[in-house]
Amino acid sequence: MGLDATVRCRCFEEGKLKPGPVPYDDLYIDGEGYIASRRLDARRAELGRRRFAARYGELEKAFYDWSDHCCEHENGDYVAEWVSNWAGVAEFESRVEEVGGEAEFPLLSHMLPHGNGGVYPVELAEAILKELDRFLEIITNVDE
Repeated sequence: MGLDATVRCRCFEEGKLKPGPVPYDDLYIDGEGYIASRRLDARRAELGRRRFAARYGELEKAFYDWSDHCCEHENGDYVAEWVSNWAGVAEFESRVEEVGGEAEFPLLSHMLPHGNGGVYPVELAEAILKELDRFLEIITNVDE
């Protein structure tokens, strides 16, 4: 299993989505950063998975097919990069710990998820990049 990083495009916020199977005013960005439908989410919660699939399955499939190609960015990803596998993540975290851990690198120490999903706030991007630069300076001088 691997770890990928994506940056979602802003086509939804900028009103650049192609017309889809649900009204535009029904759309929102969910907690994982994906385009979602308030109506479909409410009906799924209300009906349960089996009854929802019977009544709204075709609409849901059309919605997900549309959401993969609703703008010029496939899957709504402005950029998508493979980061590492889970062994690589563990190695990175071990290296951060070796050169100071949370005391020296509070953001790097908690940056990566330990399971599927996760969102890293854009507001921390500049600070995390500074920590990463410092981390790289330190480990570049380590003789291994």
